Amino acid sequence: MAGTERLGKRQGYLRVITIEIVGAPATNSLDPLPGIPFTSVQGVFGSLRGRWPHSNGQGVTLKGDLHVSRTDSAHSSLLTYGIMLRRLVQVLPMEFSTGEYLTTREVAQLLRVKERKVYDLVAREQIPCTKATGKLLFPKVAIEIWLASNRTGPKTAGNLDTAPNVILGSHDPLLEWALKESDCAIASHFGGSVDGLERFAQKDGIATGLHIYEPETGGWNIDVVRQRFTGQDIALVEFCWRQRGLIVQPGKETVISGIADLPGKRVVKRVTGTGSQILLDQLIRREGISPSAIDFSAEAHTETEAASAVLEGLTDAALGLKALAERYQLGFVPLIRERFDLLIYRRSWFEPSLQALAQFCASSDFYAKVKSLAGYDTRGLGTVHFNG
Repeated sequence: MAGTERLGKRQGYLRVITIEIVGAPATNSLDPLPGIPFTSVQGVFGSLRGRWPHSNGQGVTLKGDLHVSRTDSAHSSLLTYGIMLRRLVQVLPMEFSTGEYLTTREVAQLLRVKERKVYDLVAREQIPCTKATGKLLFPKVAIEIWLASNRTGPKTAGNLDTAPNVILGSHDPLLEWALKESDCAIASHFGGSVDGLERFAQKDGIATGLHIYEPETGGWNIDVVRQRFTGQDIALVEFCWRQRGLIVQPGKETVISGIADLPGKRVVKRVTGTGSQILLDQLIRREGISPSAIDFSAEAHTETEAASAVLEGLTDAALGLKALAERYQLGFVPLIRERFDLLIYRRSWFEPSLQALAQFCASSDFYAKVKSLAGYDTRGLGTVHFNG
């Protein structure tokens, strides 16, 4: 591997990484000619600079030093230019510090101010710090976050623009279970498919779940994502297929055998903007039924709440999942098979949290769980249905 070199502090953010990558350069990216450098190749997250030897053949092997403004840029920029990252060999820390904390002097160097100014910021509680044995220490991660939070001006490709480690959107029992069991440290905010898309657009999370039926095509999710996110750094990735229908009391499948039997019955209403309520509204319209003819006696925020309402006798029916009907030993009338997708930011996919979740979803524990959930099919897990 090529040796590394130090390029100066540059506010402490410049890193030098030695990597080995394998892949085929995309059109108009890296010219695979011997000794030809590429300069200022603008990726999504920064500029790449370097000189790469190459080998001819089906795959182009590239070795060398990649200079980026932050280590996470390596993954995303290379992905953008059609190169697959194989192995990260070495990452050099900030030039002036090898620990988790910075000293007052190092913070002053980072900010390019006098140490007196740093003490002033501490006194006014305007900078994160820790005091131990009479000495001020500054957590490196906290300082980076503090710098990002104080940035002004328009967002650019080189900005640190990290979304919170949260999965938004529609609730899915399998996804909820996987988030907990994988120890991926991703939080969840299940507010429905439409709410998730709105929050995702505002960078309130790294991914959002959705299952929005598109009756014009008979498909799921693609049109709504294409209309809103074309040209953005996103990917629509399949998580699972689920069997959806009417959850009813045991033995009542002949009394409520379809949507046409819902007038006069108590039915769970899902929160406006959820994929389930959008689908229910479409099915009711298709049957020519007026919503006022149905007694929407309870409202549920999640799939579990919808099934629980039937179990507790609060309603006669709920549009829900076969898996939960069987869990609670309730009746089930199948109506449709739906695809549940995750809309993700491509940069976020390479973060440790989503990688931990992805690895867990390839484990035997995950597949054992899938097998226990009636109506679930994950054979297409990871299929990309749309790229922004």
